[in-house]
Amino acid sequence: MKHHVTLFIISMVLFATTSLHAESLLNCGNGGSASLGDLKQEVRLSCGEPERTEIIGYIDKIQDEEQIRVMKIEEWIYSTPYYGKLYYYSLLFEGNQLVEIKNAGSK
Repeated sequence: MKHHVTLFIISMVLFATTSLHAESLLNCGNGGSASLGDLKQEVRLSCGEPERTEIIGYIDKIQDEEQIRVMKIEEWIYSTPYYGKLYYYSLLFEGNQLVEIKNAGSK
């Protein structure tokens, strides 16, 4: 019984670590990776072309208390194979910078 509890705890720690890891780093299927703060060109060079891109909208950012900068919000979708399934990831860019990586499901 103690062995089962130990395996359960190890599984939960690995699951939690994997979930946190997926939000800050994307391991592309080609051996490359993308992480928060990367620029679009860095992601494209590392992971290749996204399967789909979509402009989500625009955001105003105040800079230096006076200047307002309008930035495009864009979503890129990538898929990575893992044990016979395809996992989809959504990468959200504000302007040219990667600000969010989230799991978008599997198929």
